[in-house]
Amino acid sequence: MSLGRPLITTNWSGPTAYINHKVAYPLAFEGLSNAAEDMNATDPDAWNPWFDGQLWAKPSATHLRQLMRQVITHPDEAAARGRAARQHLLNKFTPEVLARRVRDEVLRVQAKLLAGLGLYASIELAKQGGTVVIAARNPARLAEAVERVKAASAEAGGTAVGIELDLSSLANVKCFADDLLAKYPGQKLQGLVLNAGINTPKFAWSKDGIESTWATNHLGHFYLAQLLLPHLAPDGRIVVTSSGTHDPAVKAPLPEPKYNSLDEVAMIKSDLNGVPPAQFNGRLAYTRSKLCNILFTNELARRLQQQGSAVTVNAYDPGFCPDTELSREMPSFLLPVFRTLVPILMWVTGSPQRPSTSPVSGAFMGRLAYDKEFAGVTGNIDHLEASSPASMEVARQAELWEYSEKLLAKLTAATGGLAQPTPAT
Repeated sequence: MSLGRPLITTNWSGPTAYINHKVAYPLAFEGLSNAAEDMNATDPDAWNPWFDGQLWAKPSATHLRQLMRQVITHPDEAAARGRAARQHLLNKFTPEVLARRVRDEVLRVQAKLLAGLGLYASIELAKQGGTVVIAARNPARLAEAVERVKAASAEAGGTAVGIELDLSSLANVKCFADDLLAKYPGQKLQGLVLNAGINTPKFAWSKDGIESTWATNHLGHFYLAQLLLPHLAPDGRIVVTSSGTHDPAVKAPLPEPKYNSLDEVAMIKSDLNGVPPAQFNGRLAYTRSKLCNILFTNELARRLQQQGSAVTVNAYDPGFCPDTELSREMPSFLLPVFRTLVPILMWVTGSPQRPSTSPVSGAFMGRLAYDKEFAGVTGNIDHLEASSPASMEVARQAELWEYSEKLLAKLTAATGGLAQPTPAT
């Protein structure tokens, strides 16, 4: 029985396969200069002379680290410097060259944003000749994804069906499960891929009065798994998308997912008397939710093992994929930096991580849900990395499970509450 403890990661694509670095630098600065205009920055003298003279002459890991540190920690200041950089860009490149490069990059990004990990995982699964049920919140995007999966898998005899799902609404999660089971009465599910996620800097409560990131990334998935687990095939598989950013050892530019209590993570509206927290760190909320994904995976795997189930459960880290929609809430002026300069920064600084892409990581995620090579085992899957020490604490795993169960029982009482998490036999 797989305990799902290792964090499964994909092979990384090389930087040259991702983007031409000669285009990345001007795009990054162009993004900052656009930000300066948007934010009405008026201090072009804030631009560092050394940056103007050295970075463009010979980019180095040190310069890139300094740039990214400023972009991430002081976006306003970085935007002001970006405005001053615009003239430097225009001196170095003609407006026509810049416009073409920016246009090409925007088209590339837009094309990939029509996709994502879930789409490519669905295509991989459908190519095995079965039916893939795709869940998404946006009806138009869902319909488009279904058609793309059908087209890509038609020769293999695969097909796809779409059902709307909003993980931030527990009532909607229940409706999704009911609709799915009604469409396929008596049939067992071969796999469940819990992949959706958000990463937003803005605080918001879900429809159930829970902090939106945690509600979507953890609680909605937890509830969906509870509802569908009794209908999973005896040898079925569950794949939970997490992220290496949950682990401080990865040294990602994100805060360590510390918390004193799960109430601090959930930020329940009724507990706060309807008053939003005075301070909110969206990046912290994201890393906490990713830690919860692994805590949940480990606890579910342990419970299934105790019941003698052959169902396997694994947490999956798709790697750093700048072309996914996790960046959709990012300020527009940071998108060119995020999608172009960060992957290069990771490469030139010798980071253990490397950029991947949605087609690569998504297809591998699909394989985890069907490939016989991975049946009943957790080891030797592409390559394995131990998740953080915090994610391995059994007490924290059990605490999250019990907290989530109690919260769901309270919030879903009117819709029938929780299903019994008993695997199919």
